[in-house]
Amino acid sequence: MEDQDGNPVFLPPNENRALLMAMGFCEKARAAIKRQHYDEALILLLEADEKFTTCNSGFLESVDNYALVNLDIVWCYLCLKVFIAAITNKKELNKRKASITFLERNAIARRAPTFRHLREKFSSQLR
Repeated sequence: MEDQDGNPVFLPPNENRALLMAMGFCEKARAAIKRQHYDEALILLLEADEKFTTCNSGFLESVDNYALVNLDIVWCYLCLKVFIAAITNKKELNKRKASITFLERNAIARRAPTFRHLREKFSSQLR
């Protein structure tokens, strides 16, 4: 396992397995998003989110994968037109907001059309 800079990352075996499973779910979800199968993608992304949360939170804060999963989750909610209803839970909303803030802070998503569209459409809900 390597970080974005190619440096080796050493995780406990259970976290390493969870991370690999999460990344596999993400790849399948992205393929579903490309086919515009947002319901399938959302299920896969929520599974990935569950696997990611078993990893050390410090590790998750240092990589963009988890933040991008949250961005994709919000995108699927939007495409399924269930965004507001699905994220009424305060804890859930804060989790997605934290990921979007991470992406903004690291300038990862500013150029992404998905991110710009979310910001424009739901700026008041994401603050």
